[in-house]
Order: sequence, then structure tokens, then C-alpha cells
Amino acid sequence: MPIFKCPLDRQKSVRLFHVILFIGILLFSIALLVYMYKGFFSRYLADDYCFSSLIKENGFWRGLIQQYVSWSNRFSAYLLTAFSELFGQNAIQFLPGLMILFLTISLVWNARIILKVLQFEDSWIVSLFLGEMVTFFILFEAPDLFQSLYWRSGMVSYFAPLVLFAVIQALLLTQFQDKNRLNINKGLLYGLTAILIFFAMGTSETYAALQIGYLLIVGVILGIRLKSLRRIPFLYYLSIFAAFIGSLIILIAPGNQVRLQYLNSTKDLFSVVSLSMTNSLLFIYQSFRGLPVPTLVSFFIAFFLFYHLSAQKNSDISGKQALLLIGSILVCIIFLIACLCSPTAYSMLAYPEQRSLILARMILVIATTLVGAISGVASHRFMDRIIDTCLVSILLIGFLCLYPLRTAYQTWQQIPIVQERAIAWDVRQAEIFKAKSAGMTNIEIKPMNSIDGIYEITADPQFWVNQCAAGYYGVVSIQAVDK
Repeated sequence: MPIFKCPLDRQKSVRLFHVILFIGILLFSIALLVYMYKGFFSRYLADDYCFSSLIKENGFWRGLIQQYVSWSNRFSAYLLTAFSELFGQNAIQFLPGLMILFLTISLVWNARIILKVLQFEDSWIVSLFLGEMVTFFILFEAPDLFQSLYWRSGMVSYFAPLVLFAVIQALLLTQFQDKNRLNINKGLLYGLTAILIFFAMGTSETYAALQIGYLLIVGVILGIRLKSLRRIPFLYYLSIFAAFIGSLIILIAPGNQVRLQYLNSTKDLFSVVSLSMTNSLLFIYQSFRGLPVPTLVSFFIAFFLFYHLSAQKNSDISGKQALLLIGSILVCIIFLIACLCSPTAYSMLAYPEQRSLILARMILVIATTLVGAISGVASHRFMDRIIDTCLVSILLIGFLCLYPLRTAYQTWQQIPIVQERAIAWDVRQAEIFKAKSAGMTNIEIKPMNSIDGIYEITADPQFWVNQCAAGYYGVVSIQAVDK
């Protein structure tokens, strides 16, 4: 018998659990909505002018070919940018909010599938809760959220792949469901998965390396579970083929040689592997050291949530099984983060850019949640002697869910700053249009401070941002002059 006996019967306990989850969903929703609202003040910056100018001057397909041949192999990043251009310049204001929404939905979908496979109760509300929680901590712990999300050129290469990865993962997970419950045509499933994997490979080299590493891990897991290569689903081999074709297109891009001229690349495989592993361990160490509170909050939310869910289901795993699972997760995250560090190690012998590490943050947040869930299920052997699952664990979940409110308040305080800058940007653009309509082709504008290290239009009309902006607005030159 536990020391703290539950004063509630099962019906009241379930009702309280639902109330706490609804409150948690509300609190996480508030934080996510603030993040989404902040994105409404996004405007063109640096490379955004270059992409848009390329599309405007060359059209859809010619622009894609020119970029692929002369500079970048990121064909999907270009396509995503071109798609947003179809909706006009103001589309950039809605992209961050849509990305957050799509990521949340795809993570909820993943959680729903996993909970159904594990036969946990209340899977819809728990799935929504987990999806929002993981999305929140990915945003909150992002090494450089502005460049990863609120800057379109960074978003299409690093945040959009988060959404694609979550959707691909959900499509792969459907293979582990009961076939009688699988309400999707198999041919459609195969085709959609292959197309998404191929498309996602073209967003960035960083994500492509991560996707290949992930598929290798999936192959190992399937091989261990099924004990035969012949029994591995055809979808897996199709996924490998789609990833291979995407990798091939990335590797043979003529633009690679142009970019590598400006980088400190190496062909020493040992140096690449060693530096990638070192950077992976360094990122994990810095994450736990620099973000101990959010890491612990996400861990314990998952811990108490699955402690309660497993008690309702009367499921249990031994300490040995839990340690084996947690150890496997740790090995996997080190390997996956090393994979996404490898392109930078190869091309620059350096630590990855902060904006690209949001991919690593996603891996670490999901891993922390999984470890918390496994620990919660395994903890019944000693926790049941101390507390009763029907009350204390539920109240602890509610207490931990207050954490997003602080972040929502801090982010809301930043809104006037980004709003003021957006207004100044709009005024400056109106001045450009006015000067152009008056017949001016060499335009002088007021300078603006750069934001988060992203280049702005300068006093030098030959600077690359100035040239891209001039091409975008259809004038000879633009320069920012402080009068």
C-alpha cells in the first residue's frame, strides 16, 4: 500500500486526469500561438531577396536549373520558396505559423499511432498533449529559432524538414499497425512515402545525412525484430531507394564545386567521422548543461504521464528492459546527431551552424520524452510504494505544465520589437516603390540594423544583398545611406 493513499475513486481519478490534460493542452497552445503570432512580423532578409529575384527573373524551372548548376544542390528548398512566391510577398508572414501548426499535427499523428499500437487509453487527448509538448520544447530549446523559423531561407532548409521527417515517420509507423485498422491504400502509402523522402532529401545536406542515418537505424531494428531480410516490408526498400536517388542528385550537383571553392573541405574520412562524433557529443553535453530546466521538465512530464497511463493499463517493464531501451536510444541519438554534423565536418571541418541544429534539437527532445516515458512505465516497482497514481502523479503533471506560461510571456514581450521593425521595413519598401514609380533606378534608402546576424542592405551597392534586392525590386542599384 502506498504511503499517500488516493482519496478519489477511479471515475473521479479519470475525470481529474482529463481535466489536467486539457489544462496542459491549453497552456501549451497559448505558448505555441504566441510563437505563431510572432511569425506574422517576418519580412524578407538577405537570401530571401536572392531566391525571390531568381524566381522573378528566370521563372520556376529555369530558376531551379540555374541555382542547381551555379550554386546550390538544395532543390527542394528552392521549390518551397517558389511555392510561397505563388501567394505573393505577404505569404512569408504566415509561413512560420503554418510550419508550427503542421509540425504539431504531424507529431500528434505519430503519438496517436504509437499509443494505439501500445494500446494505451485516452489516446486522442494524450496524443494532442504529447504533440504540443514536443513542439513547444523544440521551439523553446532551438539554438537559433529566428534563423531556423522566422527567416524563410533558413526555414525551408531546416524547419520544413522537421515537418517532413515527422510525416515520413508517421507513414512508416503505419506499417506496424494492425492491417485491419489501416485506413489508407497501400499503393498511396508507398508512393507518398517515397516522394516525401526524395523531396526532403533536397532541403539541405544536413537533413539528407540525418535521413540516411535514420533509415539505417530503422533497417537494423527491422532486421532484429523480423530476423530475416525477406520479411522486411517493401516500403523500407522503397524508402532506401528514394533516399539514394535524392542523395545522388545532391552529390552530382555542379553547384557543389562552386561552393566548395569557398570552404575548407577535406577528403579524409577519419577526420570527418571523428569530428562528427565529437560535435555530436559536444552538442548533447552543451544541451544538458545549458538547458537543464526544460530538459528536466519535459522528462518528468513524460515520466508522470506514462506512469499514470501504464498504471491504468497494468503494464510494466523490468529495470533491465528499461535500461536496454534507454541505452539503445542514447546510442541512436549520438549516431543521428553525428550524421547531421557530418556535412559541415566534411565541407568546413567545423561545428554546424546554429540554425541547422534545430534538427538535432528535435532528436534530443523526442529522445528525452521517450526516456521519460520508459522510466515512468518502469518506475512502478518502487513508485507504487510511495504515491498513488490516481492523484499525486496527475497533480504533478498539471504543475509541470505551468512551465510554458513563462516562455509565452517572454516571447510576447518581444512582439513590440519585431512589430516595430516590420513597420519600418514596410515603410522602406513603400519608399522604394515610390522612387521606382518616379523613374529612379539608383535608389537610396534608410539603413536598418541587421537582426540575429543576418545581413542587411548596406551602403555598398555591389554588396550581394544589395544586388539581390535590386534584382527583386527591378532597379539598377539600391544602397542604404545614413543621412
